[in-house]
Amino acid sequence: MEFTVETGISGQFFLNIFSIDCRRVCNREGFIEGSGMFHQQLDVTFPPRGLYSVMVEAGKNTGSPGFVILS
Repeated sequence: MEFTVETGISGQFFLNIFSIDCRRVCNREGFIEGSGMFHQQLDVTFPPRGLYSVMVEAGKNTGSPGFVILS
């Protein structure tokens, strides 16, 4: 499963993906060089189809790019 999230931040981050009922289904740590797109191959351990909320946490720069659709 590949997905892309536009973060607009750089540096160390934690990527949390939540299902619509707010259960966390993915928690990943990583690093972004420069702001822009974060793209990662993901080992899916949850039903791959549907709409998921994405939260990116990077120190003081915490923001939600909105939603990602895994299909």
